[in-house]
Parts: sequence; C-alpha cells; structure tokens
Amino acid sequence: DFEKHNVSPLEAIYEIDKFSQAYIEMINAEDKYIYCLKYLRHKIYWHSIMATAIYSNYPYIQELKKVLVAFYYQNWIAGATIARIKQTSFNILKLVKEQKEIEYIKGECLKNLKSYNTIETFDTELNSPYVYGKSWDRATLLLLEYFSQDNSSQKFIPLNSNLQIEHILPQTITKDNIIWEKDFPDKEKRELVTDSIGNLTLLSMRKNVQ
Repeated sequence: DFEKHNVSPLEAIYEIDKFSQAYIEMINAEDKYIYCLKYLRHKIYWHSIMATAIYSNYPYIQELKKVLVAFYYQNWIAGATIARIKQTSFNILKLVKEQKEIEYIKGECLKNLKSYNTIETFDTELNSPYVYGKSWDRATLLLLEYFSQDNSSQKFIPLNSNLQIEHILPQTITKDNIIWEKDFPDKEKRELVTDSIGNLTLLSMRKNVQ
C-alpha cells in the first residue's frame, strides 16, 4: 500500500504523528469555541474538521470555529438527526483540506440549514416557553456564559451532575416565595416564562442547595 501511494513507511509515521499532535492541540486548547463544541453529542465530525485545520495550517481557523459552533448548535437545538449533518460535515472537511476560503464553508452550512428549514426551527425552539429539560439547555446556557465575558483565560466547565439549572422565577409559588406572585399575578403568563431560557440560570450543586 505504501508503494501504491508512493509514500515511505517513515513518511507515513511522521504524518500520523503530526496529525496526532494537531488533535492533542485541539483537545487541550483553552478556547471558548472549542469548549462549546465539546458539549456536542456527535464529536467525530468537528474533531475531524478542527484537527485537520490545525494539521494543514488552515488560514481561516478562527472563523472556522465560529462557523462550526453556529452550524452544529442550530442543528442540535432544532432537533436534527445525525443524517442531516453527516454529509455537510464531510463536505466541510474536504473544503478545509483544499484550503478553501471560509465563505465556501459558510455557504455549505447555509445550504444545509436552508434545505431543512433549520434556522426557523432553531428560532422556535430557542424562544419556546419549554426550554427547561431539553438535551441542550445546559450547554446553551454555558455558551451564553462563555460569551458574556470578555475573558481570554476562561476555563472549560464540564457538564456533570455538579452543574445544575435553577429557575429564577420559581416553578411553584409557596408561602416561602409568595413575593413572586405579587410581581407575576397572572398564572398563565407566569407559566409561559417559567421554563423559558431567560428564566434559567446555572449553579453548582452546592450553591443550588444553599
């Protein structure tokens, strides 16, 4: 096989090592875009794209990270299946290998989003009164957390049982929090905002208990 492709075993080993180093650099990057991508369920696609971008010194790598976050999160929130992102991911990977300008990749993503009506579905889901309990609720709140801070030394926040969602306006009005009823006397309107994304915040388990 090496002879068939006119590649020596040593050259192949060197390239494998170089790609491995690119992958390690990507995984260990202290970068808010990479942090957001790490929460995605289907990691193989963005892993392959970003590792290849680093390996090949893709000149638009900063813009690429932004495009990938926008594309994959819109699909995730819109409830897209793996089949809907698979081919587009392969196409993006090919464009990165070919060192195509970022506009080509943006165009590939937009073509996918428009063909499945993803943008409209994403907007509906994100603005729904029933965000709490969605598979993407904590990840999306963390995305907002990362980008609400102008801090280049942010650390990755893992999604685990220590990170919990708390309602600001409580789900249930009791004698201990009756003051909320004064500010939100209309029960129907209260129910419309209770589980919306604007009423949710992230707390560590310890702070939430307190």
